[in-house]
Amino acid sequence: MDRATGIAPAGSLRSAPAPSIRGHPERKGKIATPGLREHYSGVIDMDAAQRRFARDGSLALAGYQR
Repeated sequence: MDRATGIAPAGSLRSAPAPSIRGHPERKGKIATPGLREHYSGVIDMDAAQRRFARDGSLALAGYQR
């Protein structure tokens, strides 16, 4: 295996835009992380988690867009 294989694409990588959005830490801490915990513990299925992320995440981020 060529050691440079993992290094070659590194020049074209860029950071994800989501963490730079105002309100991202709140959305992550209050909506995404608890929702994933509920999903992995079997309380809700992934469809319910995704609906919650879309609904509640949009509301949380909307408060920062004013």
